[in-house]
Amino acid sequence: MLLSSCSVSIFSFSCLLQYRSSLFLARNSDLNGVVKSVKQMEDRFNKKFGYPYVFLNEQPFEENFIKLVLSFDSVVVFLTSSCSRVRELTDSSVEFGLIPKEHWYQPDWIDEDKASESRRKMAENNVIYGGQ
Repeated sequence: MLLSSCSVSIFSFSCLLQYRSSLFLARNSDLNGVVKSVKQMEDRFNKKFGYPYVFLNEQPFEENFIKLVLSFDSVVVFLTSSCSRVRELTDSSVEFGLIPKEHWYQPDWIDEDKASESRRKMAENNVIYGGQ
């Protein structure tokens, strides 16, 4: 749902730009992939638009991950700072947040047999990430 400050129409480009970001679901082990992805995004798209980057994880980001990615200006609950490795690639803001585990993993009420069968079929059909 778009907020009322978007008065022209829900398809207004300027309205959509108010709520833009590049969202990454990342784990602590994903550092090299994060840097590679940001570089690709910047080279192909984001240098022109300057969307902020938001990285979310189901576990707190490890100190080592943060040290390699961030050079802290300040530490706040929702980590927002200038970046070292990522900062070399973008002028956009970079934020890190925590997703509660119950929102990250498959809920208990999912029929695991059906879900496993669906993942197997997707893997057979070469659906990207389908077997995961």
